[in-house]
Amino acid sequence: AVMRAVRHPNIAELLDTVAAPDNGSRYIVTRHYGGGGLVDWAQRHRVEAGGGDGEDAARTQATLLRLVWETADGLAALHSNGIVHCDVKPANIVVSSKDHVDLVRF
Repeated sequence: AVMRAVRHPNIAELLDTVAAPDNGSRYIVTRHYGGGGLVDWAQRHRVEAGGGDGEDAARTQATLLRLVWETADGLAALHSNGIVHCDVKPANIVVSSKDHVDLVRF
């Protein structure tokens, strides 16, 4: 119900819920995130503390800053609706194949 309460570009949208036929457990359905979690994204782009040189490094750093901004924007949307994400960590920040963030598991 919490996922239905807040609509925001950086919060995972609840598409459906389904019950497992064997035990009745409920599962949520969201869109597929082709980019994986934030750590996966960083590893693919070789984001390191020291950064790097050249245009690719600058583009990667600019994208990383945008991902951080999108994460903060999504958290602010949750907070403005009285919801606290109690498990903020890289695994719960998923990145789409187009390099945009969605918060999950809140």
